[in-house]
Amino acid sequence: MSADLAVESPAERRSPKPRQRSVRGYLVAAVALAVVVGAVGGAWWWRHPRAFYAAPESPSLGLGETEAAGGPPLHVAMAHPLRGVDGSVTLTGVQPHVVENSAHAVLTFQVCVPTARGSIGSVTGDLSRWCDVVADLGGATLPLGLNDTHRPRPQVIMTIQSGQPGELRVQGIDLNYEYGRQSGTQRVGEYVWLRYD
Repeated sequence: MSADLAVESPAERRSPKPRQRSVRGYLVAAVALAVVVGAVGGAWWWRHPRAFYAAPESPSLGLGETEAAGGPPLHVAMAHPLRGVDGSVTLTGVQPHVVENSAHAVLTFQVCVPTARGSIGSVTGDLSRWCDVVADLGGATLPLGLNDTHRPRPQVIMTIQSGQPGELRVQGIDLNYEYGRQSGTQRVGEYVWLRYD
């Protein structure tokens, strides 16, 4: 009679069945994966603010002109806030995305408060004709959102000057800024394609 009875050791009684162990393992792995995906997504969101319209990928959606080499500088507005955004951004830097510069054009950046309500598309000559205030870009604060009739909205302006023939193609700018809890870079602006004769 005693030969028919199976006796379990204490270790065998405590170990879960293999199927129970695999379900628990899958649950732990799923929770760990969710935590990793959430952390990566949060880090990406934090480093990629979106307060402005993105730069177009195609030159057909930008500014194309022929300018005289050695002529007056051309000023182009490069940052246009998205509809529905509010608050303000603090600018920390800018880097143009230059595709071609056989004209050896010099690019500089400023913040402009336009003289009239509205905005600057592209203008030539002395920037102070078009702006009540011209300031350095680094550390400047730009208000976003709706604008009232008495306060023009500041703009990021790219000034272009070339003294020799050639082409300049700029596919937007990488604008570094802080927006709320976000701090990072966004490619914004116009696709500028200039030919200097």
